[in-house]
Amino acid sequence: MALYAYVDFGIVVELYETGDRPITDFFHPDMLWIDVTNVEGIQPNWIAENVDGAWYFHVYVEPEPTPEQIVQKNGVHLEYLKNLAGQSMAPVLLSLQLGDSTEEEVVVARLWQTYYRDLQAVDLSVPNPAWPEPPSEM
Repeated sequence: MALYAYVDFGIVVELYETGDRPITDFFHPDMLWIDVTNVEGIQPNWIAENVDGAWYFHVYVEPEPTPEQIVQKNGVHLEYLKNLAGQSMAPVLLSLQLGDSTEEEVVVARLWQTYYRDLQAVDLSVPNPAWPEPPSEM
């Protein structure tokens, strides 16, 4: 039984078993099907490379992010968390500014302010920062 890989843009898109018939009996001959009968463990999404007429297949391994990419990704998440904190604090802060806040609202405002400050202290240069937990609503 023959096993073929359909390769598109250097990626194994599909695997197809043909039995004893040629792959062109099943698909248009312009499609790039490679005989992978002897390639152990091959799966869709593997990388397919043709080097001097010989096909090589391997698992795609995501490259490690650069320090700049880590900081950028964590910076985006930080802004998202700060925006959520700001949205949660807005009604309470309005009550504080108007001078008609309850004791509970003062406590909630302080909790959110502490959370916001804790967010500012997060080390964005590490791959998995220890993000603080937001306060639970009272």
